[in-house]
Amino acid sequence: MSFVQAEAAVASTPATPQVDTLSSSTPAPELRQPNVKDALNYLDAVKLQFREQPSVYSDFLKMMQDFKQQRIDTPSVMKRASFLFKSHPELIQGFNEFLPIGYFINENEDTVTVSTPTEVMVLNAASGEDGGAMSWSITGRADVATTDVPA
Repeated sequence: MSFVQAEAAVASTPATPQVDTLSSSTPAPELRQPNVKDALNYLDAVKLQFREQPSVYSDFLKMMQDFKQQRIDTPSVMKRASFLFKSHPELIQGFNEFLPIGYFINENEDTVTVSTPTEVMVLNAASGEDGGAMSWSITGRADVATTDVPA
């Protein structure tokens, strides 16, 4: 059972309008095989961390439900988790355990980096503070070969 399946046993949310939808041509990434105990322990850690901010935990559960129902794709869920767990590197590292192989989030003092097999997205940790807009810098991966498409 995956993390998303374990999460679904904990919370169920109603459908909402589609955001960041998956393309039908998007290949399914290879998944790691975390166990249910790990998933439930992670959910408990998130809930405990945000016990004074229950809306953050609710937002996390909603995000995971959207992912399970394929309303958002893997990079989108990673970006949302990065925002929710900003300044909580232990939760970000724990979240990495449930991501497909080749996908990971890294946070340091100044930035949050979301890496996929095809791109790297960087969020300046200072953006979004004091009501400012969050912005991501997206680049292709230098270590990923690209294929030229004939004109």
